Amino acid sequence: MYGPVVLAGALGREDFPETDILEDHLKLNNYPLIDVPSLVADKENLTDWIKPIEGESLKFETTEVGQPGNRKVTLIPFYDLHHQRYTLYWNLMDEDAYKTFVDKEKEELERLRAITLDVVQPGEQQPEIEHGVRSSSSNTGYFNEVERSWRDSRGEGFFSYQMQVESEKQMYLQVTYFGRDKILFTDGKVFEREFGIFIDGQIIATQKLEGNHADGLFDMYYEIPLSLTMEKQKVEVEFQSGQGKAAGGVYGVRIVNSPM
Repeated sequence: MYGPVVLAGALGREDFPETDILEDHLKLNNYPLIDVPSLVADKENLTDWIKPIEGESLKFETTEVGQPGNRKVTLIPFYDLHHQRYTLYWNLMDEDAYKTFVDKEKEELERLRAITLDVVQPGEQQPEIEHGVRSSSSNTGYFNEVERSWRDSRGEGFFSYQMQVESEKQMYLQVTYFGRDKILFTDGKVFEREFGIFIDGQIIATQKLEGNHADGLFDMYYEIPLSLTMEKQKVEVEFQSGQGKAAGGVYGVRIVNSPM
């Protein structure tokens, strides 16, 4: 904020479409995400590292505090930002906190990659097509708070993906949910978020989301019986809702060979 004006970080147009006039705006989901820089600086003395740009109204630039890469960041009024990547929220920390943050994030990412057999991002067109998505009474969207797309089904609906497995090893299904998701009110209808999870048509779990986790995303792990993966290279993972129920939102689906 600068007085009443909301300032946004202008993050450029790298890997971004040349125009926002598209036949199908779902195609925007296929453009790769970028890493928003963390600001490693003194939060008590903002004017030491955020300076107005000479000759520009309500435009500012930081010193080289954007990490990684010692980047300068340009801040402009949100209302004046068009057709480029941006952020309104930042990770702001000192150098010691940043080192711990980076090490922990890198360690978790490397471990997750090591145990992952297959992964699909619900709500993103190309990954879903590549995983043979099928659905009925299903919806997708994008939740800015967690910067992730999702898919659900409502009433007598379902959605499913074809996913790789290893037939001789114990497999687990990792599903990502939003911590505050609970009863869904939409279009004058009420849906409890209670649903079945199936592997090749056989139920392996029933899940109910009651909004009893912290803000942000969290993962649940479901053991897949060996009998359902034996002598198979792929299985169909299905989320199924019933009358008055909703399945999801589901923000991520992975097949892994070990829980985190």
